[in-house]
This record gives sequence, C-alpha cells and structure tokens, in this order.
Amino acid sequence: MQGTQIRTNIKTGTVGTKGFFSWFAEAQATTRETASGVDQLMPVRVQLCDWLVRAVSRDSRIYDYHNDYFRLGSIERRLYELAHCYCRDEEYEMPLEMLGAKIGSTSPLRTLKSQLKKIAAENKMPSYSIEVREVVPEVPARDKLGRRVGKPETVVVMKPKDRLTGSRAALAA
Repeated sequence: MQGTQIRTNIKTGTVGTKGFFSWFAEAQATTRETASGVDQLMPVRVQLCDWLVRAVSRDSRIYDYHNDYFRLGSIERRLYELAHCYCRDEEYEMPLEMLGAKIGSTSPLRTLKSQLKKIAAENKMPSYSIEVREVVPEVPARDKLGRRVGKPETVVVMKPKDRLTGSRAALAA
C-alpha cells in the first residue's frame, strides 16, 4: 500500500487536495533474530497520510462493508459494491447491459441474466437484495411496416433489505 499512488481532487471538510498521495506517509517493520537464526517480526509502525487522517477524524468519512462481504463470490461482491454505492436507502434500477459492463462480465447477456437470477434466489448478499425484471415499454417500437418490434428490456433492481430482522422485527410490529 505504501507504493500505491492515488490521484484525487476530493475535499475533506473545507480543505481540498488535488494531486497524489499514498495511503501511508511512512511504514516501518522491525525484526529481531531469534536464537535459531530466524527473523521474527516485531511491532509494525505505520503513519497514515494526512488526507486519510483528516477524512476519518474530522469528517467521519468511512466507507464500511458488511463482514459477510468477504464470504461472497466475485460477482456477488461487485453487486454488493454497486448496491452499497447506488441504493443506500431506496431501490435502484439498472439495465442488464450496463450492469454487465459495471461488473466486468464477459459472458453473454443470457448467461449473466441466468447467474443474476440464481443470485437473487439465493438471497445471500448482506444488506441488499437484487431482482431481475423484464420491463415492457409503454410505447413499443415499430418497424417500417408498423409492426411491433423488440422485446422487453431486462433490468436489475438492487434494494436495501429490511433493516429489522428476527426478534427486532417482532418487537417493532
């Protein structure tokens, strides 16, 4: 992480930073040699960059993930990230083609659609659920002879799961 350079123009509070930074201003790992001649890692000292310290301590801008995020598969992780970004408190609808591009899928759309339906049925994504819907346009497209053409558009709806579960939901009722 020390060698990673991030380009930013993000403001934290009233202070803006345009330029590059690394997550760590400094990092130091101390080792000591054991009696058997093996290097043993001692405490590691890390100094965070000023931008990160300011963002967390002054502005409380922390982007957190649910602990179960790390148990998800690659597609589910990317879906969680998109849902976490787009639908904090309400549902968000995205065309299948756009979602495929955002998750980096190289599969044909019919395969992706099938995978998404399976993920929706399993409903293991923490904090969010997805639904695959077919949307029929109100005004169907027509060809040169006036015949209806095209098929329904597939959209993926991401929405927050009910925050109350189990006994807390019973108490609220």
